[in-house]
Amino acid sequence: MVESVTDDLNSSLGKDVHLLFKIIPKLKILMAKYVKLNEISCDNEFSQTNGNAMLKLQYLISTLIDVISTNSAVSVVLFMDDLQWIDEASLFILRTVLTQKHRKFFFLGCYRDDEVLSNARDHKFWKMMHGINAAGVNATEIKLSCMNEETVRTVVSDLLCVSPRLVGSLSSVLFSRSKGYVLFFMQLLLLLYRDGLLYLDLGRQRWKWDEDKIVSLKLPNNIAICLSNEICKLSIEVQLALNTLSMFGASAKLSYLKLLESNFHMRIIEPLNEAEAEGLVTNTKGSFKFCHDRIQEASLNLTEEQYRRINHLAYGKCLAQKASEANNIDLLFTAVHQINFGGPSAVTEHKDYFDMANHNLAAEKRAMSMAEFTSALSFFKHGISFLRGSYWQDHYAFSLEIYELACKTSFSAKKISDVNVYSEQVLKNAHTFEDTLEIQLIRMTLLAHLDATKALELGLSIVSKLGEEIPIVTAEALDLKQVQSVVEGIPLEHFLNYEMMSNTKKLIVMRFLSRIQIIAYHAKPSLNPPITLKMLQVTISHAPATFVYFGNYLAKLGDLSLGYRYAILGEALLNKLGLPQQTGEVIAGLSPIQNYCEPAPAVLEMHIRSVQVVISQGDMYWACINQHSYCTNAIWIHRDLSFVKKLLSEARGMKMKPWLLSAF
Repeated sequence: MVESVTDDLNSSLGKDVHLLFKIIPKLKILMAKYVKLNEISCDNEFSQTNGNAMLKLQYLISTLIDVISTNSAVSVVLFMDDLQWIDEASLFILRTVLTQKHRKFFFLGCYRDDEVLSNARDHKFWKMMHGINAAGVNATEIKLSCMNEETVRTVVSDLLCVSPRLVGSLSSVLFSRSKGYVLFFMQLLLLLYRDGLLYLDLGRQRWKWDEDKIVSLKLPNNIAICLSNEICKLSIEVQLALNTLSMFGASAKLSYLKLLESNFHMRIIEPLNEAEAEGLVTNTKGSFKFCHDRIQEASLNLTEEQYRRINHLAYGKCLAQKASEANNIDLLFTAVHQINFGGPSAVTEHKDYFDMANHNLAAEKRAMSMAEFTSALSFFKHGISFLRGSYWQDHYAFSLEIYELACKTSFSAKKISDVNVYSEQVLKNAHTFEDTLEIQLIRMTLLAHLDATKALELGLSIVSKLGEEIPIVTAEALDLKQVQSVVEGIPLEHFLNYEMMSNTKKLIVMRFLSRIQIIAYHAKPSLNPPITLKMLQVTISHAPATFVYFGNYLAKLGDLSLGYRYAILGEALLNKLGLPQQTGEVIAGLSPIQNYCEPAPAVLEMHIRSVQVVISQGDMYWACINQHSYCTNAIWIHRDLSFVKKLLSEARGMKMKPWLLSAF
């Protein structure tokens, strides 16, 4: 099964499978025979297509589950606990997985209804549940309540192997204190055993208890007090180890704890083994984990908050250094979370303020590369909180970079107000016009959603400041000779051997022109021909779609043969340069001229391939365009109309929104 799964994954995702290694590192072990084949630099793969990154990640996870469930002989079960605390990114993926049809797939999730239902109308998990129910997903809810008194009596009877009628008094005391809460009930039972009030009578070969002492004993009234009392009975060394583990949350990797043990010359592992013997933690799969979050909470409260902050910062600094040396992403995130739990108030040395901000910037970049925009924004905000004084003057390059990233992340997360706030900071503090270009590109794209004409004017003015004027000439004013003169004397094959552009100024011009071209299509279509010619003049290899548009204009002006050759050249450049994110635009632009020069079935097949590729890139805009083009051509060649209707329905479901037009 493993081999068939890896083969199908490689076949379905190709080089994109390496992106899953960031999210599921152990998948790299299963895909070992394909790792070298697909091993390319991918640090910025998601961040280069920010507007569509979450959709691309959604496609990758869905494909992974579909491949595994298809090849599995039994149902694949995904279990997630503590869904009341689920983050936005996980919720986004979970919603997608649950609303898509997978073969032999079953999801089981647990959540605390008191935390969800107390604010059900606004709780994101509750909203998602209503959404998937409305989408027709069969979701069954099972409510697990606390044990009633009869159940407690039955459990005590089974545990002690004593008749239910003989355990009535003991079970009544346990129920009155625990209220049937399972963890509290078990802790009370252990407490009675440790205090010698519940013991095994070897003479009679059965469990016995001292009923009078149990009734008169001052038992804790809630689980927090009970756990705190039990932990305080342990040695100081075990308490410190539990407190250290609790600072990492529910669990911590054994390797990370060993790093702290070595760096701070403190015993952690052995004391935690003692805590495991007491039933407080477990050591499985290379991690120590608390048996219950209430135990973690009680362990955390062993120290005061300010002292914890100091330790958080110290642990974070230690782990961040190791993460940098080992280039370990998971360790980096763990380290930066520790730093941020400590916060600026825990910093004692002035130079540490900037160092902590720098660690957050590194984590922000990594989070963006994994399309985890909510975490990336959190790292940005924490990073800024560590900066002191006039940081734009003292750390200009750092400030510019971290605010640019924050704007991109906010755009991808659809947080418009944040984009405006962060972009204003850059525009206010930037030293040069060139330093504002990344922000201007985002602002232009946002403006296009509100007023395409104003966005077009803004884009043209920026390109003009960069030294590239767009001639204001209509398509009708362009004649064939004028258009042909742009590439006169250059063999088509010569373009395929051009090197990739390295001029940063020209590259940013091309990014603006490619965005302006789409905006002009909606606001002022007559500007598309001169924009295409300008793009052709500026660069050859940066945008294969340019040749497709150029070929279309040649065909419209009367030279169908030459126009077709340039359109095909655009496709050849696309394949040579390996730019799947541009597939949808190139194929959509290529089809009008291909309809005149190639058999219709071949054009249909090309659209189907294009839809599959661009969906894998999360680019629903061009997926929708290509799906519509397929349907239009299918009608002309008398394809099954019911099938065409089904595809049109799917295209409407793609929800072609401006948000899906990435600015990056």
